[in-house]
Amino acid sequence: MNGDYCSSSSRPHKLPLHYLMKITNNFSEVLGTGGVGVVYKGVQSDGVIVAVKKLLHSMPNSLEQFENEIDLLMRLEHPNIVRLIGYCYNIQKQHVPYKGEHVFAEESEILLCLEYMPNGSLDRFLSDPDSRVDWHTRYKIIEGICNGLEHLHEQTDGPIIHLDLKPANILLSDAFVPKITDFGLSRLLDPRETMCTMMVRGTLGYMPPEFIQGILTSKSDIFSLGVIIMEVVTGQRNYLEDATISSEEFIELELQKWRNMLQQAPGYTMQEIDCPQIKRCIEIGIICMNPLRAERPTITKVIKMLRGQDDTDGDVSNDVMSSAFQIRSGPTELLYIYPNELSFSLEPGRRNRNIRCLVRLMNVTDKCVAFHFKATRASNNYCIEPADGFMWPFATTNVVVTMEELGELLPSDLQCNDEFLVQSIVVKEHRVTSEHIPEDKFNMMPSNKVHRVNLSIVHVPPNQATSQEQVQHSEARLDALQSEGPQKVCFSKWSGAASGLTSSNQLKQYNSKVIDI
Repeated sequence: MNGDYCSSSSRPHKLPLHYLMKITNNFSEVLGTGGVGVVYKGVQSDGVIVAVKKLLHSMPNSLEQFENEIDLLMRLEHPNIVRLIGYCYNIQKQHVPYKGEHVFAEESEILLCLEYMPNGSLDRFLSDPDSRVDWHTRYKIIEGICNGLEHLHEQTDGPIIHLDLKPANILLSDAFVPKITDFGLSRLLDPRETMCTMMVRGTLGYMPPEFIQGILTSKSDIFSLGVIIMEVVTGQRNYLEDATISSEEFIELELQKWRNMLQQAPGYTMQEIDCPQIKRCIEIGIICMNPLRAERPTITKVIKMLRGQDDTDGDVSNDVMSSAFQIRSGPTELLYIYPNELSFSLEPGRRNRNIRCLVRLMNVTDKCVAFHFKATRASNNYCIEPADGFMWPFATTNVVVTMEELGELLPSDLQCNDEFLVQSIVVKEHRVTSEHIPEDKFNMMPSNKVHRVNLSIVHVPPNQATSQEQVQHSEARLDALQSEGPQKVCFSKWSGAASGLTSSNQLKQYNSKVIDI
């Protein structure tokens, strides 16, 4: 083998650690950071630049994600998927002090060597207000992402679902060719099955609503794709500023912005071709963000619509637009809460006792989060377990709200004005304990540091099928949780341990800006 182990023509192969240290100048120049690693710039002896991604051992589940990424990238080869050049999995025994003695402990170095993308991520492009990328380039980006996603979903041994598709995970070559990257959370899915899991991670704003229920399918990526398409077309993240706007009005407003911009280009004569294409892309984006996953198209259908081979008429509704706005806005930046309307199945004219509703909280950040759950307006008696606690990064916890007894006979119209408030803040890891969190801690924080979500209460009659099914599902899930024992996904008055973490030291190297409570 020649002096450079990285070859553009060879299959991914093992690379020595000393070689990666040499080409990165001992990991001196950082290109960026990801969920479980830092990316460094490497320069080979022939001047070819590569990207070297190094695992951060301090992150929870980082080893599992890194190994998963290597496994998937080894089998993937497509112009719109970042190419894996090689990997390094180096394990050594180190003599280290431990409890007053010296012991031998394993120390591992895990790295990926990837092709270098000089234009960085799509996220950087969208964040740059001075970015003046023409429509043809934007369309090429959208088309390339779709082609890469089709390659993932159409694997012969089952679809690979990315599960964290977002602009930060789309890299751009010098010719603005998009390449999907960061497969740490991705899964190989049996084509005949829908995957259900309690360990769901992703990025708020790009996660479909079924994520909070732990449901994973290839349609999960389609929702994320829809968000990306809308951001590429509009050139901004906050493209939905008005929740009441109809889909027709939104499309026309965006089209008018593009007409004004295109007309300013000297010698431009392709408006009759480009504007229908722009309209079609917006419609596809809205269709992909349908909150009902069964109504979202497959990636094959998306590509056909993109090329004008399949019609989009009739699929763009105001209901989908409104729902997409609510999902994109997100209930909070720290916690994803489901449901945000608590349903209690009651019988008018009778006293109803001990009716339970299950609320799931998901920490969607890579930081420790403290929460407090309380009734702010209540004519009835409620018991909330747990009412407060700490949550590790990406952890999920379940809160049981029990209506102990109605304060008065239920009115015949089932009207209820009761309301709950969930407050959450970021906390330093060393502050995580099993003690209660006083509400005063949240009240004393600056208002811009506390995220608040109001949850409403609805009373539904037993014969209302959909609501009754939801209550039965919550009851069944609650019974299962109680049979499993205390939940171990957060520190609270219900639990005193954290799932997946053996000690608080595993979070020591977080560099996030957090609040000290």
